[in-house]
Amino acid sequence: MTKGVPEGRIVQNVHAEAGNAYGLIGGDLHVIEGAGPVYLLRDHLSGDRPPPPLTALDGFPAQPSQLLNARSAVVDFTGRTDEVDELTAWRDGDESRAVLWLHAPGGHGKTRLANLIAERATADGWKVLTAEHTTGLVDAAEPSSQDLRTTNATGLLLIADYADRWPLAHLAMLFGNKVLRADVPVRVLLLARSPHVWPSLRHALVQAGWPGEACVSKGLEPLPLAGEARQHMFVAARDCFASRYRIPPAEIPVPRWLDRAEFGLALAVHMAALVAVDRLARTADTPGAPEDMTGLTAYLLQRERHHWHTLHDSGTNLADGNPAGGRVAFRTPPDDMARVVFTATLTGPVSYRDAVAALTAVGLGDADRMLTDHGYCYPPSEARTVLEPLYPDRLAEDFLALSIPGHDSPVTVADAWTDGAACLLLTPRGDGSDPPAYAPRAIGFLVAASERWPHLMSCLEELDDLLPDGTKGALTVAAADLAERLANHRLARTPDAEGKANINVALGKRLHEAARAEKAGAAFTEAVRLFRGLAERDPGSFRLSLAEALAYFGGSQIMEGGTEVWWTAFLNKIITGSRWTPTSRQHDALAALDESVGIMRELAAKDPSQHQGDLAVLLGGTAAALMRLERTEEALEKVDEAIASFRKLASGDDDDAGEHELNLCLWLNLRTMILGELDRHEEALEGAVEAVTAARKLHAADPFRHEENLRSTLEHLARVHGELEHEDEALATIGESIVIGRKMAHRDPEFRASLLSSVESREQILIDFGHWEQALAVCTEAAHLSRAIAEADPAGNEEHLAGTLNALSSVLHRLGRQTEAAAALRESIEIRRGLAADNPVEHEWILSVELVQFGAVLGELREWDEALTACTEAAEITLRRENHGRSGPEAHLTTAVTILGDQLAGDEPWRDPRRPGELAGGFAGELAAVVEGFATALAGPARADDRFPGLAEAIESARREFVSRDPVSRIFGELTGTDPLSFEAAMAELRESGFGRPGGTAVPGTEIAEIAENSTEPSAHCADVLLRAIPRLREGASADPRRWEPTFAAALRCACLALRHLGRHEEALSPALEATESVARLAEDDPVAHRPAFAETWLRAGVIIAELGQPSTSAATTDKAVAFARERSSTEPGYLPSLAAMLLVHARTSATLERWEEALDAAAESFHLRTETFVPSGYAEAERFLTDQLGEHARPAQLSALRAAASAARTPP
Repeated sequence: MTKGVPEGRIVQNVHAEAGNAYGLIGGDLHVIEGAGPVYLLRDHLSGDRPPPPLTALDGFPAQPSQLLNARSAVVDFTGRTDEVDELTAWRDGDESRAVLWLHAPGGHGKTRLANLIAERATADGWKVLTAEHTTGLVDAAEPSSQDLRTTNATGLLLIADYADRWPLAHLAMLFGNKVLRADVPVRVLLLARSPHVWPSLRHALVQAGWPGEACVSKGLEPLPLAGEARQHMFVAARDCFASRYRIPPAEIPVPRWLDRAEFGLALAVHMAALVAVDRLARTADTPGAPEDMTGLTAYLLQRERHHWHTLHDSGTNLADGNPAGGRVAFRTPPDDMARVVFTATLTGPVSYRDAVAALTAVGLGDADRMLTDHGYCYPPSEARTVLEPLYPDRLAEDFLALSIPGHDSPVTVADAWTDGAACLLLTPRGDGSDPPAYAPRAIGFLVAASERWPHLMSCLEELDDLLPDGTKGALTVAAADLAERLANHRLARTPDAEGKANINVALGKRLHEAARAEKAGAAFTEAVRLFRGLAERDPGSFRLSLAEALAYFGGSQIMEGGTEVWWTAFLNKIITGSRWTPTSRQHDALAALDESVGIMRELAAKDPSQHQGDLAVLLGGTAAALMRLERTEEALEKVDEAIASFRKLASGDDDDAGEHELNLCLWLNLRTMILGELDRHEEALEGAVEAVTAARKLHAADPFRHEENLRSTLEHLARVHGELEHEDEALATIGESIVIGRKMAHRDPEFRASLLSSVESREQILIDFGHWEQALAVCTEAAHLSRAIAEADPAGNEEHLAGTLNALSSVLHRLGRQTEAAAALRESIEIRRGLAADNPVEHEWILSVELVQFGAVLGELREWDEALTACTEAAEITLRRENHGRSGPEAHLTTAVTILGDQLAGDEPWRDPRRPGELAGGFAGELAAVVEGFATALAGPARADDRFPGLAEAIESARREFVSRDPVSRIFGELTGTDPLSFEAAMAELRESGFGRPGGTAVPGTEIAEIAENSTEPSAHCADVLLRAIPRLREGASADPRRWEPTFAAALRCACLALRHLGRHEEALSPALEATESVARLAEDDPVAHRPAFAETWLRAGVIIAELGQPSTSAATTDKAVAFARERSSTEPGYLPSLAAMLLVHARTSATLERWEEALDAAAESFHLRTETFVPSGYAEAERFLTDQLGEHARPAQLSALRAAASAARTPP
């Protein structure tokens, strides 16, 4: 604890040496290696307002436009009462988490509205944070720390401006931040100019577990024409501005022209008020006041230029920090200052070195002087940056447009220097490098300005030529916006169908890269329509174009965005298990791909040299799509054809031979996977070896380019070796793959998914060969990797994280580390619940499977309440799944009930000290419910009501019996159809025998008798249902023992128990004996898991045989059960209580045969094991036990013989 700091307070010291630092408390910091933080989170109250505007010599603001900056908060908020109420109601809604995408064009007042909501939330006790998307710059001047904890807060409100300029992946990172998992209501308000990104983001959020109904979008409407809203807003703004100018506001009337459409913007009304105030203050008698947005904009920009002139003409500016008002030189001419402001508008705030590079790129000399002078006019908002732009954005956009030649505004003269300046700024600095980090901002501002200034379209055309074919990061969003703007412009001016089709193809590619799947699909669909019509009229010229458009459509509908070559991405997604589009879209995509293949096959037949490679690519891509849809045989046929083509092409000597060999590796890998799915591993090995040979050849020629190919190819080969039980080869090969993966991931975190794939393959190989301790270390690494990947992109990777945690849990469980196994499963289940909330068809089934696993582990930990709750949820999901196209619930639901049945019967939970005061009768009822539910699930695929007429009434009766007495009503209440106390007698027998898992103890005979005396008869209906289910399960166990034998054995054991206590001993004997055979088969495959049940089934069979009047045969079977139990307990002391229980049963059977010494020995040993009392005392207890068993009908001769044998046993030899 830090000295002098109160306990409970966190102290975080943030230092920076030769760099910068930024710290968080209570949140995550997402960083891109080499680029710094993706975004910065700050407390809303910590944001400094910009410095007050400079004052001119006349005492008025020198740059009036700075009063319009929303951060300055010069104008009190007024109007938009309905929107304020609506946002407040959204904030205070019942949802635990909610997202609102608030969109409107620039100038509508989104930021001011958000600031008001933030201020009110803060006043109401909410924690309010802002998220700023960065280009990797962190304040180097003063290291900072942000406390994001929500301790004692009413809720958490996070606000992010310019959300439509964030890449989808970066937004996903933001929503994956743990600060949004606070244990208070969470609200996220995203401000944007357009709704373009929202559909894709909402889909990603829902996939990540955000409630779909709480993820909404709202457009901010213009100020209404009718009423007095605009007039009231003008008056409020006028009065606030007049206060700054120290002039009386009443002299300024409300303009008559505010009802024009362009004044539907809050910013437009504020500009009108500001210009009116400034004109009155400076030139009250000047005629010709501007009455439109262009005039108002020109006036404010002229005031900016006037300020530059004044500073330059005087040659001085006030020296910062000089209390004496000293002067320093201001040497930047107004025209040069305009060019610096133009540059700053495009770049936004950047580091000093980036600013110098930008000014140099556009030919502005003496960058140091210009940046100093610009910083005086436009002080940076943060010490880490320079080139603070004009505000507000709308004014800055108009400044750009009026500076670039081509407009017809008479009030402003353009600067020829600006023609081409944007292209110079955005040109990459070197060969193969990306455009500058500020490129997205520059493109976004020019695109927005072009909506009002169409002469900028020529500038946009030039920028489009600069962009690479595959953009990355924030540039994908800007490139998509640019493509949409240009497409609308080009389509309106393109008369021919071919030109329109090509425009749509280009648009679709950009939209697909930005993950705007629906829009991309629409663009490609239109291209297909146009090319189809052209191909019908001129097949020779347009069939190829039609095939390509179909392929692009197919690719866009199968993958969620990306810049990779689409067929390569198919394979990568299959390998890594990445996110795919919904299955419905995949079927549409496959139809398009099939048609494309058909066309390309025709073209390749006519001209193989031109089209065979394209055909092979399409075949491979189609095979990958078929693989995804589990049409494995068809996928193999397609990939075989693709491989044959690539082998031929790769053996050639043309310039593309290397590319063909790379494709050969990719599709050989896919073929390996397909053959593995078909259990044809020997064939798979041959292809995998060929792929590795080709990959090594490519890697030797160009290591950097072909590292990933070699890594993945080695991974596939290792998997095949594992399937063929080639242990040494499998481990050596996957080890090489991991070494390459680590090297790649260290260099670029984007390759962590590749490393994870190799690590998970090693994990599976180790498990397959029984190396559990080694597998645990590898599995732990896989979980760490998967978590890091999911934190960076939750929407795309949380499902994979859940699977990794499940695998970790399985390994921990196998190693007996149940507490850790439960923790890993608990986290996985929480992720699955979120995924299933909006997409139950895809995610509920695996959730139910994990819930059963969770219940089993919790049962072993004796955490009964949570175990019962987990299995309840699993049962409900399993039965509900019948409505979603799955087969009947028997395979899964019976697993749940069998687990519970074994636990409830075997672990004797009534003796658990954590459940005091519960009566045995309650747990007997639980066993009844389990057995009945088990029978119900096995009865067939019909609905429960059809299986059991009158079930609804029986359910209600059972619920009434249980709800006040036992938690079982939460589990199988809706499945039970008989008296819930029907198995009391069965429970008595279980207690007597100590049946179940190690740790159970026998119950004194008097207590058994008391329970049995008060018990009721079990349900004959239940027993009959079990008997009907057994033949069906027998067939299943014969066809698929691994899946069905455990359930078959459980059904036999339950049927035997039910029939015996119905007095139907002859019927009970057959399932009892068959159960011994079934459990014996299970014990051969897994002795550790099934040897206990082996002993128990023999014991139960012996009891039934004795009751049928065959004591000799019964003694033989119980003796065999004791032998099994004795063998187990010799190596596992925890099994001794079960041996003790079985010895009592054997003692009773031996007494029936009047084998007194054998009976006494067995009973005495049982007493000794249970009490650790010396043997002579054990014989005394044994005599009492056997006397009780013989009862009042015992013959005197029997009692005499028993006493004699006991006396002899107690007497030392």
